[in-house]
Amino acid sequence: MGATTWTPVEPKVTRGGDAGGDIAVAEAWELRFWNDAVPDGVITMWIYAIDHALKTFPPKGPSQFGVQVQAEFTVCSDREHPGDTERWADATYDDAPGRYPTAEAADRAARNLASQYAASRKPANWDGKPWHSYRDRPREAAR
Repeated sequence: MGATTWTPVEPKVTRGGDAGGDIAVAEAWELRFWNDAVPDGVITMWIYAIDHALKTFPPKGPSQFGVQVQAEFTVCSDREHPGDTERWADATYDDAPGRYPTAEAADRAARNLASQYAASRKPANWDGKPWHSYRDRPREAAR
């Protein structure tokens, strides 16, 4: 996978819905990246506060707040509307390092991490081509 420069789409970071499912404890921060060298590729990221205890059912132990990064890699015919014109997509989920005393503190950390991704222009080393095995998926470039 070749390293490329991805440009955050304006606005760079917005509140982005309910990514994260049952473990999310706050609305996600969303950012999207385009790359002129990959005109049919889009990277969308949702970064959100989670409670690690909710990863099991029933929840194990007291709340342990953290941050999770969901990145969706999409090949589409219209990057303004990747979901409607998708030809291929896959997603990665990674827990960011760190634990926080409250859901609010984890949400602030998620917002800060989203801003760092936007500033770095390196959401992942993805060349815009579909991958066919977990081993081939892009690795995060910024943290």
